[in-house]
Amino acid sequence: MKSSLNEVEIDKITIRLIDPFSWDIIKTPVRGDKCTHAQCFDLKTFISLMSSAKNRTWKCPLCSKDSRKFMLDYEQQDLIKKAL
Repeated sequence: MKSSLNEVEIDKITIRLIDPFSWDIIKTPVRGDKCTHAQCFDLKTFISLMSSAKNRTWKCPLCSKDSRKFMLDYEQQDLIKKAL
């Protein structure tokens, strides 16, 4: 890994292609707009679980930050398509 004051170069990052809720392959990789991690969860699964939950927290399953707004990760979506 190389680093300087303004940038960091990472040789390798590991992400899971499995959704932390359903334990199935992520189809639409998203994370909350306040999340700082690279790992995603599946959008449809997350919305389905939060919609049916009595206590709708809408928190990220990985870091517990507010996840009412999402970011779609196009790079992970491409990786998932290539892996399947």
